[in-house]
Amino acid sequence: MPFLGPISACLLLLVGLGLLERLWRNRAWKAVPIRIHVNGTRGKSSVTRLIWAALRAAGIPTLAKTTGAAPCLLLPDGTEQPLRRWGKPNIREQLRTLWLAKRTGARAVVLECMAIAPDLQWTAEQEMMRATIGVITNARTDHTEVMGHTWDEIAASLANTIPRRSVLVVGESRLAAAYERCAAARGSRMLVAAVGARPSSGAATPAGREASESTSAFSRAGFAAHEEGRTSTDQPWQRDNEAIALAVTRELGIADAVALAAMRGLRPRTGDAMQGTVQCGQSSLPYLDARKANDPESFLQVLDWFLASLVRGNVQPQRPLLIYNHRSDRPHRLLSFAAKAFPQSRAPEVLVTGQRPAQTLWRTVRRMNELPPLRFVSMQQLPALLAERAGHCQGVVFCGNIQGLDLKHLLSPPNVNT
Repeated sequence: MPFLGPISACLLLLVGLGLLERLWRNRAWKAVPIRIHVNGTRGKSSVTRLIWAALRAAGIPTLAKTTGAAPCLLLPDGTEQPLRRWGKPNIREQLRTLWLAKRTGARAVVLECMAIAPDLQWTAEQEMMRATIGVITNARTDHTEVMGHTWDEIAASLANTIPRRSVLVVGESRLAAAYERCAAARGSRMLVAAVGARPSSGAATPAGREASESTSAFSRAGFAAHEEGRTSTDQPWQRDNEAIALAVTRELGIADAVALAAMRGLRPRTGDAMQGTVQCGQSSLPYLDARKANDPESFLQVLDWFLASLVRGNVQPQRPLLIYNHRSDRPHRLLSFAAKAFPQSRAPEVLVTGQRPAQTLWRTVRRMNELPPLRFVSMQQLPALLAERAGHCQGVVFCGNIQGLDLKHLLSPPNVNT
């Protein structure tokens, strides 16, 4: 067997590297006693940032990492830096971040879960993170191709990051019973943050009783279109994110006044639902960038908030034109939007842009019931079509996927005016 020697050497090398990695991981666990793992469908990045800011304000050196479309490292000195990746995202990135936290002298690390598949979520928590506080922000029907289509399946998927013999903070009570059973089986205690309610003073409480939340007053800035894009200072999901973060900081004994001041002092972050005004031909239209709310439930919530803001601005709340940005590797997202979000939006028309859907997918979508008029428009055709439609709608809402659609370029006046 001439190849037996080299094969054995390679196997020994791999085993050695695995043992060395495990040793470094264990040392990182000991060096960083506060480890917070943030999972859920929506709001993970925002909650991660809020917790990071509050812990730093309390004098706890903290390193955090957000993932998604714009992965970012949040360092103990308060600076932020984009996370450069070589190749596709890999959950081993979480281990490297733990080692970085140890090297920088951090006493706490806050990591946004970057795994979607249930088995990878389990590995990220049980083999890598071993969180002292786990967080599940909410559950929505997104990534159904791997996380499941029913609430029980989605709950089971997210429950993979519930830590052992620790604390779990849940951001909504819809699936709390399922989470509590899993937490109890792992020897963990569960808290339910009070989301969706108006603020009052108080502390997080065990499952079955909702925690109170405090007032949120964020100031956000957007990018420039015809006028500067902006985010609301009173978006309901921002209050929910703050309530979840406060439940965590209260568990750590941080005073609300300290935590809230830090949260409100965060620098503006792009990617939230932003609104502004864009000049289309001879018309000036309000627009909403809701692409980050890329599941039907979250999107409809954002759309309702946008329509309410039009009423406050004395604009007749007619249904706006929808522009859905499609990605060929996210076919299930288009199906879920067509099944629920498009019909309930009651939009006068839905324009699908980005990558052209596969013929089978497009035929399936077109056959769905109660759809508004639906058509595909290439990215090159979109500016001219926006100008053409401007006189027949009260606004424009962008939804679907973030990647592949540069709104800053699209909404700039030279590209939209005719």
